Amino acid sequence: NNNNNNNNDGMKDVADLQEKTRKDHAETPVDVDLRRSMARLRNAIECLRMVHALCAPENAEAVYQKSLELGLGLGPNNNNPSEMLLPENVLVLTEEFREA
Repeated sequence: NNNNNNNNDGMKDVADLQEKTRKDHAETPVDVDLRRSMARLRNAIECLRMVHALCAPENAEAVYQKSLELGLGLGPNNNNPSEMLLPENVLVLTEEFREA
């Protein structure tokens, strides 16, 4: 029974730590530019997935950079990287990674 109490205490400690970590993350402000960069990286990976290309780090980085070069989501009235996910843009961004 003593073992059971120790186990319950350990689980409570883990749960408390997880809750504290979740709360800390929720209260930590994230810079808008960092959020856009993370969204662009996520979209680069999604573009590769959509065309069944290898989602290697260097491929995701290449798609990310190409989206910047093409100015996708960088206009004065549109700074939303979701533009990358339009079908015509996915094809352009992943051109070098799709099988012929």
